[in-house]
Amino acid sequence: MNRSEVQIHPFHPNQASEVSALISTVFDEFVGIEYSRQGKTTFSSFTKPEAIRKRYTAGNLIFIAQAESKIIGIIEIRDLSHISLLFVDKQFHRKGIARRLWETALLECTAQNPGLSAFTVHASPYSEKIYRRLGFHPSAELTVIDGIKFIPMSMKITPRE
Repeated sequence: MNRSEVQIHPFHPNQASEVSALISTVFDEFVGIEYSRQGKTTFSSFTKPEAIRKRYTAGNLIFIAQAESKIIGIIEIRDLSHISLLFVDKQFHRKGIARRLWETALLECTAQNPGLSAFTVHASPYSEKIYRRLGFHPSAELTVIDGIKFIPMSMKITPRE
């Protein structure tokens, strides 16, 4: 697979079920293994198709990565400054898909908010290294809320002029 075979597109609400299934599969294998039952339930309710559609309708930005017609990655941004979700199909790990999704989202966020000065994410322990490679740094210790384990991370953004 080369870069041109993977396309990054804005999300469409009719893709919510496929996006939800991708997130669930990746979460179960890589993230959820460290979560309590409560954490798994909390996360599952957050990533149901109707929850994704509702957040999209409320204004969250969502981009998907597709290889041929299959959705292989997703990034969701809240308030133009916080990564809510970033998941890539296992077969496409370490191929630059997460970075391309992030760069696409960041370009859109800074276009809509040229004064943007920082971005945040609540990184799962599994994804901390990925976010570090994208330029994020921990801003607090490991936290658990409603069974969800995360490391608050942030990145300074140079505002556009």
